[in-house]
Amino acid sequence: MRRWLAGLLLGLCLAFAATAETPSHSLWRGTLNGHDISILGSIHALRPGDYPLPKAVTVAYEQADTVVFELDLANIDPESISAAIASTGLLPQGSLAQLFDPEDWRRADELARSMNIALDPLAGLKPWLAAMTIVQLRMVQLGYDPELGIDQHFTNLAIADEKPIIGLETLLQQLTMLDSMPAHEQQALFLQSLEEAQEMGAGLGDLVEAWRQGNSATLAEELGGSFNEFPELYQQLVIARNEAWTGQILAMDASTGDLLVVVGALHLVGPNSLIGMLEKRGLVLRQQ
Repeated sequence: MRRWLAGLLLGLCLAFAATAETPSHSLWRGTLNGHDISILGSIHALRPGDYPLPKAVTVAYEQADTVVFELDLANIDPESISAAIASTGLLPQGSLAQLFDPEDWRRADELARSMNIALDPLAGLKPWLAAMTIVQLRMVQLGYDPELGIDQHFTNLAIADEKPIIGLETLLQQLTMLDSMPAHEQQALFLQSLEEAQEMGAGLGDLVEAWRQGNSATLAEELGGSFNEFPELYQQLVIARNEAWTGQILAMDASTGDLLVVVGALHLVGPNSLIGMLEKRGLVLRQQ
């Protein structure tokens, strides 16, 4: 399954059995400025049956004084979401269908209908936002709920426990990044997302199980490979963000106490991973 959107929205992977000699979680731990730091790969949508989470993951949260996410979800309200989408994701004129040649649009409509997804409500969206919406709708059809994702789960706990939350980015920054994609890449991405959404199914459960097993090689292959046709997007969405986050994390001083950093699982694997970048800057991390 090849889904670049999984890197931003889902962060999933394929199951492999763990052994006593191998890491068993998508979790790394080390020491920063005299305090513990845990870095957790996130799955942004889960099913009720995927809980409870592995003990090592819950312990990492319990020991943290401050929790760091890609976005500070505690301070994002519906009005700000609507404003960010309006400024980045809506077509200034015309409709989504008009951006595609008739044969491509016929195929897109055929794929959407096969999943009981209507394209008409997406007519005013730019292709990148329509692609994201389709993947989200398909995930919900298959029983995956963003409200049960790792980010939202630990945000809710941090609010209840009154733990400080730090966001590495703003929603507007994320959406602006996607909106900067060239028009032809957005259109190709929309069509590819429909193809891949149709193929989603039981494999997603295997992907979630692999997250629990911490299989970094499979994560890198399955998720990183989805960018083969979009190298510039990979540079922008993965490499550049990892570089920025590396600096932000290393700049956090001792006042934050013990840290739990939660980012999409794709960001923690492969040759351009956040883990690798942090280690090159001197932070020693061990997968748990």
